[in-house]
Amino acid sequence: MRTLPELGDHRKWWVVESLNLNLEANEKFRLFEAVIGHDEDEAILHKFRSDGQLNQALMNNALRNGKIESEAQWAPVSELVKILAVGRVACEEEIQAHDPVLLEMLVEHEFFLEDFIREPATAIGGGVYDPQ
Repeated sequence: MRTLPELGDHRKWWVVESLNLNLEANEKFRLFEAVIGHDEDEAILHKFRSDGQLNQALMNNALRNGKIESEAQWAPVSELVKILAVGRVACEEEIQAHDPVLLEMLVEHEFFLEDFIREPATAIGGGVYDPQ
């Protein structure tokens, strides 16, 4: 069993499973994300903040590339339907049990430690799955 890297400041690793809606295709999908936090509430808050930052970055990119002319024309790619589960994880095997793609992404990028240290409100997504 390989334990997850220490985060400092007594933060813990969490996996959030969510049900989302692709607004263009009008299809639901499940997504697993790794987040950090002192407790479950902070982990969920970090997921929401990260989603907001990603949405803002995508909108800014669309504005720069001329795909939209104003913020009023922006529509996000997907939206959260609901949080399905939030679980504390302490080792790689626990992440693997949720989503092998997520574990592979984390290991390949050294668990994005620099990103999490710089901005704790970071969420790293893994595989995209059909809703159950």
